[in-house]
Amino acid sequence: APITLSELASHFGYTPNYLSTLILQETGCRAKYFIDRERVAAAQRFLRYSNLKINEIADMMGFNDINYFRKFYKRITGKSPSEFRKNIDY
Repeated sequence: APITLSELASHFGYTPNYLSTLILQETGCRAKYFIDRERVAAAQRFLRYSNLKINEIADMMGFNDINYFRKFYKRITGKSPSEFRKNIDY
């Protein structure tokens, strides 16, 4: 399941607002965007290093709808998951 800002803050012993402020200060981007980028980075590792199907990766990333995963992924990276996988240099 996708991790939330509240869960992440609780893990580190911070309030969500404080963690959000820290993320903004350290990365220059809002917490939601930071978390979304990390989800995409995890998906990319599966796309690159596994033979899992894209719908299996989407499910592992907490997406119940493959089409929403594709749109989410493309919004962050500019490419679809299948385009990313097709252009991997091994």
